[in-house]
Amino acid sequence: MDSINTQRVEKLLKKTEGRRISVVPANAPDGPEDAPTSGDIKNIRLQEAKKENTRLKAELIPLRGELEAKDERIAQLDELLMLAEQQVQQSREATPLSSASLTTKRSAKFPDPPVFTGEITDGKDMSPKFEPWVLHVHDKLQMNQDHFKTDAAKTAYVFTRLSSDAMDHINSYRAGDPNYFKTSNSVLNALREIYDNPNRRENAWISFRELRQDTKTPFPQFFSEFIRLARYLQFPEIVLIKNLKKKVLPRMQKVLSESSEDFNTLTKLKNRLICLNNQQRNYFASKQKANTKTEATKKTPISKTGSQFKPKVNTTLVREVNTTKSIEVPGSTYIPRSNKPAAETTCWKCKEIGHYAANCPKGLKEKSAQIQTLRAEDSENK
Repeated sequence: MDSINTQRVEKLLKKTEGRRISVVPANAPDGPEDAPTSGDIKNIRLQEAKKENTRLKAELIPLRGELEAKDERIAQLDELLMLAEQQVQQSREATPLSSASLTTKRSAKFPDPPVFTGEITDGKDMSPKFEPWVLHVHDKLQMNQDHFKTDAAKTAYVFTRLSSDAMDHINSYRAGDPNYFKTSNSVLNALREIYDNPNRRENAWISFRELRQDTKTPFPQFFSEFIRLARYLQFPEIVLIKNLKKKVLPRMQKVLSESSEDFNTLTKLKNRLICLNNQQRNYFASKQKANTKTEATKKTPISKTGSQFKPKVNTTLVREVNTTKSIEVPGSTYIPRSNKPAAETTCWKCKEIGHYAANCPKGLKEKSAQIQTLRAEDSENK
């Protein structure tokens, strides 16, 4: 009986596949032989539920495995943490330390080097320049060794100081293997392959040959550039002494040529030139100051006694004089000359004929008396 029902169910599943199944009521009239009964529909739903259950169980198996693996890993980490805490506790009990010694002091942070791009910004050179940048990175890693305790940490730090073309160059090595660079030096060597200047010595020789001290450059600044170029060329000391004498200012060369002192070391010559530089700069500074003072003296009026002063004016007397003029000549103190000749002109000051008012002897005497009065009052006010 069960086998017959199973065959009927399979037959019905094939016929109803992709179609919607409708439930036939119990009191419906009899239909064809293959019309599904209520029991058939229940069997169909049961088979579908079993298939869904099997599918869900199949999906649950890998998830259950992952969950068990994570639980196992968590248990291992808990065990390691417990062992570490026990070891720390045992070390503290064995060697009790003060709170100050337990606190690890890190070195002061050394300035970070600028980010190196490898790009030419001013049309002539890279900014920053490669060689000084490499030295700055080396100093940073050396001064803050306790900040970068592993090679991986040092390498990662160098990566943070790169960008643009320089970073693209490094990434080309790491495309196949992210861990291609094992040390910071390997990163710097890879950068040297493309950014190191092969003509460095030749360029240094050209710059050294053209180097001369000018009047605007202090000797210490000039000597610093002189030594920097000499390091690249690796000249012996006797050659450096000879070149230094020829490259300083002409007036310093003259003093050296007239001196009987023997400069057998570069340090001795350098110290002598520093003294000469300071003496000559002080001399020209004092001379310039004296010239400035002389120019200022020429612009300031000097009295007969040689003292510089600004003459004081008695404003009261000036007002009185102006008032007198305005009373005698209404409207204006300026009287235009007449077109008549002086012999036919009557002076309005003295009422005499034969001269203009501007040339009146009486007026000149009055002006002279006023000037004498002003000088007398000025001497009293001093």
